[in-house]
Parts: sequence; C-alpha cells; structure tokens
Amino acid sequence: MAMTEVLNALKSMIVSDVMEDVKNALAVLARDKAGAMKVFETQWEKIKVIFSENAARACIMRSKTLRIARGHSPRHKLSEAKIVSLFGKFSSAESIFHVRTSWERLAKRDIIAKRAHVLEWLTYCDYNVKKGIYEADFNVRENVEFRLKLALQGAMKRR
Repeated sequence: MAMTEVLNALKSMIVSDVMEDVKNALAVLARDKAGAMKVFETQWEKIKVIFSENAARACIMRSKTLRIARGHSPRHKLSEAKIVSLFGKFSSAESIFHVRTSWERLAKRDIIAKRAHVLEWLTYCDYNVKKGIYEADFNVRENVEFRLKLALQGAMKRR
C-alpha cells in the first residue's frame, strides 16, 4: 500500500472515531436530540464528500465547512457529563453490535459511552511489532516504510 493511501486511511479513521465521540455525546447532552442528530448527519455527509473528493486534503477542513448548530444548546456541559469508557475485543461484528446496544442503553441513562479509537489499537499493534513481540518479516524497504508510518502516525495523533 502506498504511503499516501496509508495516510488517507489513518485520516479517515481518526475523523470517523472523533465523529463517533461527538454523536455519542450528542445523544446524551442535546436538548433536542432529533434536531442535533439531524445537524450531525448533515455535517457527517459533508465530511464524507470531502474525503471522497480529495482525501489528501480532508484533514485541512476549515471551520466554515463544518458548523455547529447554534440553536442546539446542550442540557449541560461536556465537562459535567458522566462518561464511561468501553474497552474490549475489537475483532468481531458481533462485539460491535453489543457495544452499540450498550451505547444506547447508557445514553438513556445520561451516560456518554466512549470507545477506544482505532488509532489507539493500531498504535498498540505497531508497538508490538516495534518491540519484537510480534515478528514482522520486513525487507529493508518495508522496514523504512513501517518506521515512516510510525513517525507520520505519531505526528497525526498529536495534531
């Protein structure tokens, strides 16, 4: 996979994870949940269009492209919300189904569910390869690409 494709995949995962966090927070914090979700879906569609048109520039989205609806004030601040982190197996569709059900149940009780981001899982996998816990059969070029990906992934995560 070319480095540009790897970067675009990383960008899309980061944006998707953040939007999932926003959606979960809206399900709890919004006064008008239906209205907030409508605004969310509109903005999410704009993001998907940006990625489909030019994924390489997708992380340079301007604030005018994505607007928060000013009429949808929260019931309370995010800093005052009850938040629970859900960790566990990442592998199966069945697990994802159960997690989604958990999110809905928690939201009904005014608790925001937060799942570990995909980038965190990738960072963990890369750490295992880097430390030799998992053996990677890289040739010289693949090893350079792996190290470059680690550096770029770290920079993107910090940004």
